[in-house]
Amino acid sequence: GINAEYLPLNLNEFETDILKAEFERINARQPMEVLSMKRYELPTPAAGQKNDIGAWGECVDNSFSQLEHMTARIENLELLEKYGSNCWKTHNDVLAKSNEFYQKLLGSLKRDVQETNWQRKSSQLAMSARLDNAKNEWINLVQKNFDIEAACLRLEQEISKLKEEEINLADLNSHNKQSNILKPHIAQVVTNGVDSSTNSIEVPSPSPNIRTNDSDNENQPPSKVSRIESSSNS
Repeated sequence: GINAEYLPLNLNEFETDILKAEFERINARQPMEVLSMKRYELPTPAAGQKNDIGAWGECVDNSFSQLEHMTARIENLELLEKYGSNCWKTHNDVLAKSNEFYQKLLGSLKRDVQETNWQRKSSQLAMSARLDNAKNEWINLVQKNFDIEAACLRLEQEISKLKEEEINLADLNSHNKQSNILKPHIAQVVTNGVDSSTNSIEVPSPSPNIRTNDSDNENQPPSKVSRIESSSNS
């Protein structure tokens, strides 16, 4: 805000003595003094100065001053009657030319304002089309982003599914390898049992944790135990 200390407000700065007296009269609610017409009067000397030559001299001087004042007024009126019309015509011509000049200036300013408004309107309409295009492009990009996010989500789900299948397949391959490793040991145990007793062969049952593949057994050749049993039966 503006500090009042830097801009002192003095309401009496331009008041003259006459204005001060008039403001005091207005504040006191006193009526205005009647216009004095004494300067236009020709008073005679007072009753006690009827025989005073000096008083009569002052009255004569006042009469001469009043006469000269009236003579000056008459001369001014005669000059105004003789030259005033031309002076007022010249003044009117000056006013007419001034009016014409300012009318032209006003018309030029109005045209400039109208041209500015048209340019502003044209630029705003052009910018409106650009804004609409940008808006549509933004909507399309947002839709593409949504589509890309949905595709990424589907790919992540497929990748997770493939990883689970890969883990399951690895577990299955590991289990099959373990079964293939245990098969020779089982055959060795069976062979040892046949050598000790050819009539009664007890084949140890496989561990419940060991899973054999039937298709692998069908493709394998007959074991040594089967050949011994067939020879003993014959």
